[in-house]
Amino acid sequence: MKAETKAWIESILKKFEFVQWDRFILHENKDYEIAYIHGWIDREKDSYKDFILVEFDISKKLAYFLATSSDKYSEQICKMFNTEHHNCRRVEDNFHIENSIKLDKKEISPTDSAKS
Repeated sequence: MKAETKAWIESILKKFEFVQWDRFILHENKDYEIAYIHGWIDREKDSYKDFILVEFDISKKLAYFLATSSDKYSEQICKMFNTEHHNCRRVEDNFHIENSIKLDKKEISPTDSAKS
């Protein structure tokens, strides 16, 4: 990857101070060069992290926001990329599969709510 390309990507990644950038995949051939970079966003409510995935079309010098699981930052990220916002939804709430992340959700029983 050329130094000017690295500098361009770094200038964009640095704008996301709330993200810890982690890994990337580089697709190269004679017609194009694309980098997919993902990072992690700390969550305040639990010990999990949210992800962000960004695509850099190096051939066209364009950056695209692909996805995030962050409720807190998703609208801000979309604004930074000037793209339409779509809510991220939980797999565990929408699909009946065993291999999904299941968050601990404290259920409030009718007797608990009557005590408050």
